[in-house]
Amino acid sequence: MKKLIYALLLLVLPYMANAETVTFDLTNLDLEQGAQVPRQTVDPLNLVFSAGNYPQAPRYRGDCVRMMSLNEIRIDISAGTITNVVLTVNTDESLLGFTTPEGQMSGLEWTGGASKVTIVNEGRGSVDVTSVTVTYNDAPAVSPASGTYYEPQTITIPVRSGKAYYTVTPEGEEAQDPTAESTEYTAPFVLDYSATVKAIIVNEEGKSSPVTTREYKIVEPASVATFEAALAAEGRAKFSEPMTVIFHSDTYIYAKINDSYGMIYGRLMDDMGMPMMQTFQNGDVLKAGIQVERDNANGWLNIIGGVEKDAEAQGTPVEAVPTAISDIDVVTMLNKYIVVEKANYDPYEGMAVDADGNSIMVRNPFYYDVETPAGPGKYNLYGFVSIDAMLGMKCLNVCNFEYASSVAIPVINADERTEYENEANIEITSDNPEAKIYYTLDGNAPTVESTLYTGPVKVTESCTLMAIAVVGEEVSGVAVASIRILKVYEVTTLSEAKELPLGSTMIINAPMTVIFHNSVDNRDIFVTIGGENTHIYDRRKFFFQNDLPAYVEGDVIPAGARVKSYNKSGVMDFEIVGDFNAATENVGVVEPVELNDLSVLTSDDMYKYYELVDVVFTSGQTGYEVTDAKENTLAIDDTYIEIPTDLESQYKVKGFCYPGFSGLNFMPISVEKVSSAINNIVTDEVRDNRIFNLQGVEMKCDKSRLAPGIYIVGGKKILVNN
Repeated sequence: MKKLIYALLLLVLPYMANAETVTFDLTNLDLEQGAQVPRQTVDPLNLVFSAGNYPQAPRYRGDCVRMMSLNEIRIDISAGTITNVVLTVNTDESLLGFTTPEGQMSGLEWTGGASKVTIVNEGRGSVDVTSVTVTYNDAPAVSPASGTYYEPQTITIPVRSGKAYYTVTPEGEEAQDPTAESTEYTAPFVLDYSATVKAIIVNEEGKSSPVTTREYKIVEPASVATFEAALAAEGRAKFSEPMTVIFHSDTYIYAKINDSYGMIYGRLMDDMGMPMMQTFQNGDVLKAGIQVERDNANGWLNIIGGVEKDAEAQGTPVEAVPTAISDIDVVTMLNKYIVVEKANYDPYEGMAVDADGNSIMVRNPFYYDVETPAGPGKYNLYGFVSIDAMLGMKCLNVCNFEYASSVAIPVINADERTEYENEANIEITSDNPEAKIYYTLDGNAPTVESTLYTGPVKVTESCTLMAIAVVGEEVSGVAVASIRILKVYEVTTLSEAKELPLGSTMIINAPMTVIFHNSVDNRDIFVTIGGENTHIYDRRKFFFQNDLPAYVEGDVIPAGARVKSYNKSGVMDFEIVGDFNAATENVGVVEPVELNDLSVLTSDDMYKYYELVDVVFTSGQTGYEVTDAKENTLAIDDTYIEIPTDLESQYKVKGFCYPGFSGLNFMPISVEKVSSAINNIVTDEVRDNRIFNLQGVEMKCDKSRLAPGIYIVGGKKILVNN
């Protein structure tokens, strides 16, 4: 790791802080591009880039460290106090938004006094950090920070050199600055009452550091016996009595204590900080002592610590209170457990309506545990009175949808995971022989005015099929099924295939002759169908389902292959969506069209099979190219070949015109070097493996120019002038 820039800014007078500044330069780290950044250390500081609440940790980008949204920078000091942190970035500052748990963050600068500083990227995107500059002094970094605490605190004063002295002054008394005559710090101590702690470091020369002051309030949580009291408490509250669980879903616990209903929020953690796997059911009793704090931003109670079930005190399940929609009042009934009976509920509209036309918004924040009905119907809705903060509307957080009609929902006998080819005949049944079934195919909920079911429904297009059962005046809930129809076309030529919309599935009812099969990963096949060439791709390879036979040039794949068309850089391409049969015969080598002029190629030549004659390989701006004798160039895709190292010789290159990002490319499948005149020189005189020309001059068989003279090349005399 290359050394980080470390600069001592100044030394100050006795009894003043020795302020020092360290700059962590992130522009030239000895790391691979994309590597995770290890801990950076310059005594006494440590700098760590952390994932925070983003799935991936920050990464090195060659000249900076890229922080994604919610990534963190953590800085700690082994002894002393961090007073200032400045970030340097090469990012649009309108995207920035950094926060810290303590201290003051203004733009890219943090100021305060702490032994640990965490800076969180709360901006709208990634941030490229090029340096972090940290200023600190030798004032002792007393830990924890000043604040209100609800349990005794262990006070630590890190000492790197010299000795630390401190004073502890109870709340209400005048705090005294420490001297070398005060209590010497030798080990962490416990503070169990409200007090001011002051500390200094005295070095070997007897000079004192600045005073570090911490003010601690150690208080008991407010003792409460209702949710209303907990919400009204300043700071932390503790429930003095056990509560009964009504519903638990992941981070939500709805409960009742005395006659008070409420919700506490928070992913329950055990003593090791790991999520608790236990779940609670209606009627479970939680022991007294649960501590909570009001979340002012959301208006709910956050769990502090954990909760404990009383295994010996199984309570009676809490019954929902039947409540008319018109009587629901958020102010007096917030989080109350109620049931709205026989309400018409449409999950697509998210509203419940009673017989008198009164309505209430219905939400399901517990969708992992509570399944929302597929279609509209009459339901008993069990849940908790709430309010939609964005819309300001009262609503019901539903934890159970209970079907309320006496007529059972009909059954649509279709597997939604099945894709039917061209058409499907779908049966709908009811367990009540007197029921009449009505259905729709247009996505609208059916009524008695909809189509009456008399037999299997013929479906020829993908649609949403809905059905109800009706007995007398009673109407069932709605059964819903998504029917997927796959149109399968039959073609015999590529011209027919190109007339179909992209994304069409088709059966090729013609044999295909293989020109090239990529045997390396068994994925790409170039074929000719009735004299037209195309490319077929086996996307299933990515899903480890590939069982494609191995083909060689000249193999004939029989008719019946199933493919699906898609867009490959503006050209129709095909992917395999069904089984390909093994070859039935081999008709021999498919000859390419010989071509020595690249300028004649157009977009109409996509997938045609060519042999480029007398071309050289050249290195272009975006990759390698082939160049003909007239200096025409064509970009190449080197997927199947290695580029020759000799870029001056001529080659024959077989391959296919292929769609690239900027138009026509060439994908070689074989390269053959064309023998040059120099390498084919023949004379009547060879001595010691040396070749001489007709004038008796020794030939140098390399890439240098030939000397003037007459040579025999390929049995012909060649005259070389100056």
